[in-house]
Amino acid sequence: MNCFSWGLLSLIPGLGLFAAIITLIRFFQIPAGFRDGWNPANRYLHLGASLSAFSLLVQSLAIMVLLS
Repeated sequence: MNCFSWGLLSLIPGLGLFAAIITLIRFFQIPAGFRDGWNPANRYLHLGASLSAFSLLVQSLAIMVLLS
């Protein structure tokens, strides 16, 4: 759920860049803690990472448009 909540925060313009980076870091750290391969919040983990990636894409495009 931690990754999902950070993923939602990543949708905030500007401040969301930091939340998106934290979300992606957490996305790669969390599976290492589940040795047996089963994570009950797996949907939220992947949804949070997807929101983060989408946020990074949109905010990067917005920055490129503003700078051009």
